[in-house]
Amino acid sequence: MKPQMLLVLSLAFLVGVAYADDKDKKSDLDKMKGTWKATSGEAGGMALPDEFLDKVTFTIKGDKYTFKSPDETGVETVEEGALKLDAAKKPAQMDINITKGKDEGKKQYGIYELDGDTMKLCFTPPEEGRPKDFTTKEGSKNVVMVFKRQK
Repeated sequence: MKPQMLLVLSLAFLVGVAYADDKDKKSDLDKMKGTWKATSGEAGGMALPDEFLDKVTFTIKGDKYTFKSPDETGVETVEEGALKLDAAKKPAQMDINITKGKDEGKKQYGIYELDGDTMKLCFTPPEEGRPKDFTTKEGSKNVVMVFKRQK
């Protein structure tokens, strides 16, 4: 085989591998699709009760979400809206536009970590700004929750 032909075939192979690699890379929003179940959480430096966490789910379809949780009386509440992610920020950022629920019409800002089938979120109340890290302490408005993907 002539050296030029070998070079052309090698380049074609490398371009094909690079394209396949790019095609296999999913955005964080794609990786988040599905239903997530709360496994742990903390607010104001205190662990969230298991009775609460057992009823919390976060479902993502496209850029839309549904968040189900019990209210103070144990009755299920449903919040829906749209998500916008910025994975380039450190920590990665999540903006929520709430379209249904008690905070309808408000925006909420948070941070997230995604590791396979585990997702960690930290938020402040709607319209309150964005947390800087995944910590809560007494007097803090940060809420941190860890979710596992449901299969």
